[in-house]
Amino acid sequence: MGVETAKPLRTLYVFAHQDDEVDVAAKIVTDLRKGAEVHCVWVTDGSHGGPADLREKESRAVMKFLGVPESNLRFLGFEDQNAYRFLREISRELIAVAEELQPAEITSQAYEGGNIDHDAVSFVSTLAAKKVNAVHYEFPDSNIYQGRVRVFEFLPDGKTPTLYTRVDRELYGIKMKTFKMYPTQATSLSSYELAMDGKSLKRLGEPYRLKPDYDYTQPPAAELRYAGTSKRTATLELWLAATRDFHAKYGSLE
Repeated sequence: MGVETAKPLRTLYVFAHQDDEVDVAAKIVTDLRKGAEVHCVWVTDGSHGGPADLREKESRAVMKFLGVPESNLRFLGFEDQNAYRFLREISRELIAVAEELQPAEITSQAYEGGNIDHDAVSFVSTLAAKKVNAVHYEFPDSNIYQGRVRVFEFLPDGKTPTLYTRVDRELYGIKMKTFKMYPTQATSLSSYELAMDGKSLKRLGEPYRLKPDYDYTQPPAAELRYAGTSKRTATLELWLAATRDFHAKYGSLE
């Protein structure tokens, strides 16, 4: 009789833009080190921040550097900064990917009011995770709390504890190198690198957590960065209209 071998953990990462993966570079490598099968999806074409073809090329290079097979990368190509307009279409495509892969875990951006596309990714990833009964993790990118812009820190939740991917010297070096691998995003990533709390990263690790049960028909935070991250094309009113319209047409997120 043959001996059945355990299947490797399959995990799906969902990003809005081609550079968002730097937020969880250490977690991706840690998953790979543990033998997980890692898949990644980018929802938008990234064209708001540079030529779409160059941005995709940069993310492909970073994934190769991290060790994710090129065959495990998918780019959905929705219009950058307008993902909120296509929640139904994006959710259908992402759910189809999730149903094909049947991941045990889905990891996406947090609902934090930093970028309207990030919040759209949180929304559609919730639908996909529920559809395939996957554990849903989230990671922070940027937000505003008490008037201060913060990067790689969660908004205070009070209910969901922060988890950390331990970052050893090698992982720290890998993560820092990824910041330099996006020529089209050099300015924005340099500002993120300067704002990042490197001591906390080395001491605690890279933050992530189980996704809380958000009400996407309500504002994600008391203070938003939408205007600054979208060249003033995104507003809270547009976001809430999109989620409430989705809710009205298609029912709850279940």
